[in-house]
Amino acid sequence: MSLWNGAWYLAKRDLLDKSVFLCGIFYCGLIILFTFDYVSMNLFAVEQKNHSITIFQNMVVVLLFQNLGYRLDHKYFTKYYKTDVFTKRYSFLSTLPITIKQMILARYMQYTITLAVMYAVIFGITGIWGNIIHSGNLTAVQFIEFMLMWVGYTILFGSINILLELGFHGKIHYWFNIAVYFIFVAGCFCLSFISVWQVAIDLIVSYGYLIPCASLLLAGLVTWLVIKQLARRMQTRDLYI
Repeated sequence: MSLWNGAWYLAKRDLLDKSVFLCGIFYCGLIILFTFDYVSMNLFAVEQKNHSITIFQNMVVVLLFQNLGYRLDHKYFTKYYKTDVFTKRYSFLSTLPITIKQMILARYMQYTITLAVMYAVIFGITGIWGNIIHSGNLTAVQFIEFMLMWVGYTILFGSINILLELGFHGKIHYWFNIAVYFIFVAGCFCLSFISVWQVAIDLIVSYGYLIPCASLLLAGLVTWLVIKQLARRMQTRDLYI
């Protein structure tokens, strides 16, 4: 079986898991709810002193965009240290006639397809609302640039998660994510007077295509480094749970 055929076979099995898209639908719903322009712009213009709304919206944006395209399951949160589902799965796959390159490529295939669907839903709905039904602050071109900026942000953190998922034990993956969440939540409280969504819009209006280009370039660089690191680490990592 060729590299691409083997990778697609593995990715297709993951994509058939309902939890992949059910979790995605939940994420999309939350992001759409808290990033409609009447919430992120109009509401803040009226209630500028209501910092709690800004904090919550910022947390939804910065935390959920990190995890778009990334499957979450109840097993990840219940008895996590005993299950370590990622290591178990990799341990099983390592007994099959599957190469490391196929595993990495399959994981990125599944991630990319899931991410594309979620972004189509989120920015399809917010784009129709913000640019057709209710005129927003961005032109059509600026809106695409805005979306690509967030794509880069998501891929950057997605690649880091894939590195931790395939290259390290579950405890490291788990505590790394907990630490990241605490840091970002603390940042949201410190920046309670600033809307991250509005700041992102202002950056696009001010600098145009430079922002999405920088975001995608950084995400591409991180992804390349992650793939190189995984190709080495997966050959020697300990699969003992």
